[in-house]
Amino acid sequence: MKVIVHIGSEKTGSTSIQSFLELNREILLQEGVYFPVSIGDYNHVKLVTHCEDNSFQKRIYQLVGVRNKEEKAVWSQQLVASFSREIAEMPASVNTVVITSELFQTNLSKTEEVEVLKKLLQEHFADIKIVVYLRRQVDAAISLYSTHLRGGGTHDAPLKGNAGIQWRYNYKKMLDIWKSVFGKTNVIARIYEKDKLLDGNVVKDFCHHLGVADHWQKFEQPAPQNTSLSVLGQYLLYHANLHKMLKEDNRRTRKATIAFLEENYSGVSVTPEFSNCIEFQNRYTALNADVAAEWFDQDQLFAEFKGKKCNGGFNEIPEPERVAALEHLQEFIATL
Repeated sequence: MKVIVHIGSEKTGSTSIQSFLELNREILLQEGVYFPVSIGDYNHVKLVTHCEDNSFQKRIYQLVGVRNKEEKAVWSQQLVASFSREIAEMPASVNTVVITSELFQTNLSKTEEVEVLKKLLQEHFADIKIVVYLRRQVDAAISLYSTHLRGGGTHDAPLKGNAGIQWRYNYKKMLDIWKSVFGKTNVIARIYEKDKLLDGNVVKDFCHHLGVADHWQKFEQPAPQNTSLSVLGQYLLYHANLHKMLKEDNRRTRKATIAFLEENYSGVSVTPEFSNCIEFQNRYTALNADVAAEWFDQDQLFAEFKGKKCNGGFNEIPEPERVAALEHLQEFIATL
């Protein structure tokens, strides 16, 4: 049996892929593709947690309610048993299982962690394929800023906190680890650029690797994901995080507040200065060249960065508009 493991990377349409898989679970099953639920309803973050080391420094443990090494051992044992039982009870018509989480790429930064995943998968599957989408680092960093704020972050600009070569942007190191564990022929790297994707659509491109793209018309398409916050909307969330206006342990309150901001303050997000973007992207020039040569037989990994018009960030928000929006936000939070 075959398993396709989609590992991200972040901000490459992972939520759209996962929403598509969840929405079309029954139709995919008719095509012989099974989407498991024991390791997560649509984002298989539980399996990522199982594979991670026991440093407990990552937020992912909070998401599954694991607090220490002893709890992790019991929790992992139960998860593996549940997953194994689910695979054993799949319909006989299934020929492919699909697993997905962008946190595989983000959180599994050690060879030993990826080997834990391989050990489990080898117990059930003879054919294991890894699929990863690579996005130009500066674009990913700018897009991740909203994710940072939504998670409670307090950086006041998109490229802050991204100094140096972070793990999530070092595609060479990431690919080296995954190929060392699964073999290069079993790792499928794709460039997240419209002209490099099947029909310019990342979901359809992924369906090609699942072997179901030829039946595209029979699938339902999910609603657009991740509404962008405007500069003012991002500022409001930044301000709420900085001044602890939202209780850290209350996910319902945060979710409701983000929905409020999406409804009232959506639009074009903060865009950094072009020179700052170029400086950030240039940190990865040599690494990207190595990836381009090894994985794509080309000199350059991504298209040239053209940039977008800088919109000035939080400092450009007029004071009266800022004050009125903060009052609006405070009034909403008071109703929760």
